[in-house]
Amino acid sequence: MIYGTFQKTMEWVKGHLMGFSKPQSGIVCIEGMKCWSEQKQIQKKVGYLPGEIAFPDDMTGTAYLRLIAKMRGMQDFSYAESLLDRFEMNPDIRLRKMSKGMKQKIGIVSAFMHNPEVLLLDEPSSGLDPLMQNVFIELIREEKKKGKTILLSSHIFDEVEKTCDRVGMILLLHP
Repeated sequence: MIYGTFQKTMEWVKGHLMGFSKPQSGIVCIEGMKCWSEQKQIQKKVGYLPGEIAFPDDMTGTAYLRLIAKMRGMQDFSYAESLLDRFEMNPDIRLRKMSKGMKQKIGIVSAFMHNPEVLLLDEPSSGLDPLMQNVFIELIREEKKKGKTILLSSHIFDEVEKTCDRVGMILLLHP
């Protein structure tokens, strides 16, 4: 878990890890892959949930998830379907008509559906009701038991306490 005083901190960290930003010096790697030069492979192998999700308005949740699955080269959609069931989600609604919580569930399913070994999650339970927050926490605990690496940023200390083994705080000090 990373806790920063500014949201820009997490955007900077994930921007480098997902290959959206090139480091000014040195290299950033995930599972031996250079994040900048091998960003396509990184994006297929890492589960990523941004703090603010921009979905295409003209698609349903199902169409969006199928598009992401196709982009990742996924052959089996059954885990995505089990996640949708787990989060009690009907994805056949247009994304523009979904509530914040419903969109967040689609984002969570998108991040987890290809069973990645590494997950980068920014404020993952934002917009979820307390019942779904508990479902999410249980999912994180299960993924941890499988040995997955999870980088989670959150301002909800209860969520951090229930899910994280180690906590890091990034403080930016300005003169």
